Amino acid sequence: MWSSTLPTIETFNDKLLRLPQVLEISGLCRSVVYKLAKQGQFPAQVTVGVRGARWSEKEVRDWVADRLANARRATVTEAE
Repeated sequence: MWSSTLPTIETFNDKLLRLPQVLEISGLCRSVVYKLAKQGQFPAQVTVGVRGARWSEKEVRDWVADRLANARRATVTEAE
């Protein structure tokens, strides 16, 4: 069903990634991607077609950036 909400400019600049691209960007293995997504700790996949799954590049990169930021905060906190 088509949403009545118009997409934002960020949506138009987003790409849908295949699993190998997600693995490369995130540094995770396949099973961990699916496990974390099931737990709500990784961006959910978007279904395309009957068997196709893709992930939002923006969401995956934002997830990586968030993980890096959290790791850096933890490092700074430990150093104090």
